[in-house]
Amino acid sequence: MLAQLFLNACVTGARMAAQRKALAWLAIGLALSNVLGPVVAGVMIGAAGALIGVSGMFWVAG
Repeated sequence: MLAQLFLNACVTGARMAAQRKALAWLAIGLALSNVLGPVVAGVMIGAAGALIGVSGMFWVAG
């Protein structure tokens, strides 16, 4: 009986720790996406703009 209670407590503790760890990683991921999202979008928009500019130059030159 006591062993069963101890086992249940261990399992519950492990579950809570796992959930806490998952929440921590989720929070880190959200923070990173908030910071890096605009940067990545800016780089992609910049690359698209450069591509359009270069192709426009070739089109004008051709």
